Amino acid sequence: MSSTVVNSVENNEDHNTKKNKLPFGHYKVRYSELSNNCEGFSEIVCKPLSQEDYANSWQVVLPRPSKYYKQPIHHWSVTLAQLPPHLWSKYKEVVDEDGRKFYPIIRDNIYHYTVTKTEHDETLMALRKELQRGYKTNKNTVHKYVKELYGLNSWLVVRALNFLKGNLENDVVYN
Repeated sequence: MSSTVVNSVENNEDHNTKKNKLPFGHYKVRYSELSNNCEGFSEIVCKPLSQEDYANSWQVVLPRPSKYYKQPIHHWSVTLAQLPPHLWSKYKEVVDEDGRKFYPIIRDNIYHYTVTKTEHDETLMALRKELQRGYKTNKNTVHKYVKELYGLNSWLVVRALNFLKGNLENDVVYN
């Protein structure tokens, strides 16, 4: 994979603000450095991935919440179009005891997502299902869905456009 995430890691000194608060969605990662037989630790600040990164099959590895190394929990209010690809299987309608339908909060380590329904959700699900067909994917159907979703900021639309241009192989399409 080509490295399109070069700008997702920055040095911690760039983000020193009052009370050392990080911008929303950013988190610190501590890693060990071994050089000239000296052991030390460095901290870097990581940014969230963009929709373009998700379209290119990148997946962020988030730190787990820990009582020893405090990471803030980031609550995201997103639409289905912005939900990361690996979390789509967790997007399920739940019915409570009173018969009300709702979608629970989707947790991914320190990121928690609340998904808001939109009028595009059915089309997005159909587009993803079509792209998951692999080599049996119908380009005309994908083109029809992309036309319906024109102007929507989504990793799925970017991936579908790349598929239509012939820039994706079948194994990347349905991930």
